[in-house]
Amino acid sequence: MPENTGTLIIREMNDNLHGMKIPHVNTTMLRVLVSLAETRSFSRTAEGLCITQSAVSHAIRGLEEAVGAQLVIRARSGLELTSAGHKALGSASEALSALQALLCAGQQALVGTVRLAAVVSASTAIVPAALSLARRHHPGLNVILLVGTDAEVTRWVESGIADIGLAYDIGGSGCAPLIEDRLYAIGAVRSPFGRESAPACPSDFDGADFVMSAAGCAPMLESLFDRWNVKPNIVTKVSDMSALFAIVGAGHGVSIVPGLAFPSDWQERVTRRHLHPIERRSLRMTVCKSNTDQSVSGFMSLLKESCRAETNGRHV
Repeated sequence: MPENTGTLIIREMNDNLHGMKIPHVNTTMLRVLVSLAETRSFSRTAEGLCITQSAVSHAIRGLEEAVGAQLVIRARSGLELTSAGHKALGSASEALSALQALLCAGQQALVGTVRLAAVVSASTAIVPAALSLARRHHPGLNVILLVGTDAEVTRWVESGIADIGLAYDIGGSGCAPLIEDRLYAIGAVRSPFGRESAPACPSDFDGADFVMSAAGCAPMLESLFDRWNVKPNIVTKVSDMSALFAIVGAGHGVSIVPGLAFPSDWQERVTRRHLHPIERRSLRMTVCKSNTDQSVSGFMSLLKESCRAETNGRHV
């Protein structure tokens, strides 16, 4: 009897695969690429992944050889992804997410209550995506969100009021960088400050009417102004970030805010300018030492996944 046609096709495919040299790609290579896109630094990537800098270099070189293109270049502002790097980043994130889903296939859904403390920018940019993932995959998981300043988030985690903390200026042995965030200057669209397209320099803020965020950024901005040796004129302090954008957009002063704090409709309210020199802050995650509940570690994974999605979205 003639051999089944389907069997012949499969045999031909197997023969072709045996003759191909399939590049070796491992999860470390993928995690290194994703981390480099976030941190823009070999040293911070090594710290975040708990590996050596030489291991980071080896991993990215191996991935570049597998892809057949340069993925990362060095720039004045730090590491930058090439065009091929941006394409590879999306595929790497999807592959890691698929692997995570595969590993979780046999696990039970998370249940219980997780108490999360976060600064304003994290609560608007990162937490909603994590909550959506939790609702989709773990309907029995309840999340209580506390929003506060860096100091408040730290205190809530250390005292056990919160299980997980997301903040910029936060310490602790279990603290790890989650996502790299840039600071931007904002001004009213029709103001001289808003019409200027060049990056905002320290001298632009000396004596300028300034709207200060009282939602947690004040200590960081005050330290920044001291380092720049400038003294802006603080006209008002605003604890609500949405109100801050409205006040600046109405022409009552300029401000500096983290990139994660920008609302989706910010372009309808203000003009955004890069800072020169570039200023970055790492959003960090810490966990209460006394809490080892599976639901907490599970939700931490969802937060990390949300950060990867946020990072990828910036490169679209």
